[in-house]
Amino acid sequence: NGGRYFYINDGGTIWSPGWKPVKTPLDIYECRHGLSYTKILGAKNGINAELLCFVPLKSWCEVQQLTLTNTT
Repeated sequence: NGGRYFYINDGGTIWSPGWKPVKTPLDIYECRHGLSYTKILGAKNGINAELLCFVPLKSWCEVQQLTLTNTT
């Protein structure tokens, strides 16, 4: 499977905001698609990982912004 992935290592628990590639069960998962963007929210053990991927107008690139929040 191809793709772009972020890996989060929280005390030995390895997970991603999306289910793939590590397939660790998440406490929360949400995926939204819009015009030229995708937003994925994954949460595990009190850590929220929000990934925003978008293509700016009139550009030849993709921007990926990952925001981590400790909710505990």
